[in-house]
Amino acid sequence: MLYVIRQLASLVAGTFVISSLVAGCSGEAACQPQIKAGSRYKVTILQPAPGHQPDCMVAKFLDTPYYFVTAGETRPSASDPTCDNTPAATPPPVMGVTVESSTCAPSETGMLGIACHIVYPGGCKGVMTFDLLAPSNQAVNWNTARIDGLVLRIQDSSENCFANFSMCLNQYMVTLERA
Repeated sequence: MLYVIRQLASLVAGTFVISSLVAGCSGEAACQPQIKAGSRYKVTILQPAPGHQPDCMVAKFLDTPYYFVTAGETRPSASDPTCDNTPAATPPPVMGVTVESSTCAPSETGMLGIACHIVYPGGCKGVMTFDLLAPSNQAVNWNTARIDGLVLRIQDSSENCFANFSMCLNQYMVTLERA
């Protein structure tokens, strides 16, 4: 039970910090438009982004440098209820961890994001969050056919799973294209 409480506290704290920085609306940036539920996008991973922790691999994608994401139902943003945030409908395909898809919930920290319970090969459990973030203080029209310069953030909130790291953060520069 203590493990579950710690996991939730870590996730909430991380969500608060990240959402206050990068959710659908921020400071002077205009509110993001809604993305129609069911819209499908190709996310192409280009290179590690600043803040990437290379020694702390959260999840490995399949052998392709891209994956597809489908938009879920739009909801108010965590940082500003007058603005919208559209989560992913399902998690991306990853290797090295088992994603418990039935436990996934919309992420409040970025567009087309989702948070899921995971299980590492050794049986250790945690929470993994996948989000697409706009560059700092920039408004993005999420309904355009192609968006360059986005950051894919993958955060592992699994404390005590590994002796040498916890709370890993992988970030990649990506391109988002309507599929």
